[in-house]
Amino acid sequence: LDFVTSLPASGQSAAMEAPSAGRSKPLETLLAVASLPTHIMRDNRAYAINDRPLYLSSTDGTSRTKTAQSRCFVCKNSDEVIVQPEGDISVLLNGLAVKNRAAVHGGDVIDLVGTDAEYLLINVCD
Repeated sequence: LDFVTSLPASGQSAAMEAPSAGRSKPLETLLAVASLPTHIMRDNRAYAINDRPLYLSSTDGTSRTKTAQSRCFVCKNSDEVIVQPEGDISVLLNGLAVKNRAAVHGGDVIDLVGTDAEYLLINVCD
């Protein structure tokens, strides 16, 4: 999933349309879903999170299969999304070391220690 990070200059307004009444959802539903991330983003590219592990590395980006460079994986388990470090390699969640599996939420940041790799957990709503 590619994200637009800049727009060309134009004389037209960039105002967004309000959602139609038929597609609106109750606020409680939106708030509950918003905390559960659906994608993980790195370098303006988002990758879907599901029940299959998504391995993160500093060199290979993301992969559904474990590689020698994999530092951790992210996946959805029933009603939560978790990050699980691979071995003794340091992984930070919002600046704090993750030793075992940890629940993650939209807006959380995963850093791979000793690299410039940073992953942002986001929620993509339809």
